[in-house]
Amino acid sequence: MDMPDLKALTQQMNEQSSRFLELVSTILYFDNLPEDEVKEKVFTIKKQAALYGRRI
Repeated sequence: MDMPDLKALTQQMNEQSSRFLELVSTILYFDNLPEDEVKEKVFTIKKQAALYGRRI
């Protein structure tokens, strides 16, 4: 099996903020939904985070 070198990708991901990674994981989790529904989910999560004093 031909696998790409993941060290560079892993390093780039480690340099990102946890908020950004949480947003990306949310988008990937809801990948099967239409784009407008994904946006709605992201905004809902951002609102909930704001209520609890977290920034996304």
